[in-house]
Amino acid sequence: MDNYHVTAFYLHSAVEKALKAAMIALRRKAPLKTHNLKRLYSEVADRISLTEKQVDFLGELTPASQISRYVDVALGIPRDVYSRRLVTRYLAMAVPIKSIRRVLGG
Repeated sequence: MDNYHVTAFYLHSAVEKALKAAMIALRRKAPLKTHNLKRLYSEVADRISLTEKQVDFLGELTPASQISRYVDVALGIPRDVYSRRLVTRYLAMAVPIKSIRRVLGG
């Protein structure tokens, strides 16, 4: 269907939820009300180790929560922003971030 913007949105959401779950499990506190993945990671970085490349990826993926949903943020139609190649790269980068599940016992 070529709705790669939807894939980008759900990928961002999955990573965000994993980081927020880590905050709850490891910090025993309510997660921050933000979509900024690097900011969320900073709250658990002392307990969960990501590579520099993975942390950079969090910064790259963060805008997907807005760009993939809102025309005014995307400065165009969101479906035109995300290609199959880009989303495939995003998926390849997100899948190895397993340390969150490992720390949480999953």
